[in-house]
Amino acid sequence: MHDLHELSPAGHDVPWGTGVGKLGPFIAELDRLGVKPTMFGIEYSYNWFESMPEIAQSIQFFNQVSLESAKRGAP
Repeated sequence: MHDLHELSPAGHDVPWGTGVGKLGPFIAELDRLGVKPTMFGIEYSYNWFESMPEIAQSIQFFNQVSLESAKRGAP
């Protein structure tokens, strides 16, 4: 999955949760529906050689959203 800075062909990756992709609500909706994926792929292509801080930020976002879902409990 990617989060983008804008919805256009020129859109580029930004850290998860900071773009226009509404990933927080998307992940919350998957949880609400009882969808239990076994894996999420964090992809980050923009500024490839210097992208580790953005990847770490994306992981932190995913962990936060996942923990919030777990606190709400299973559907």
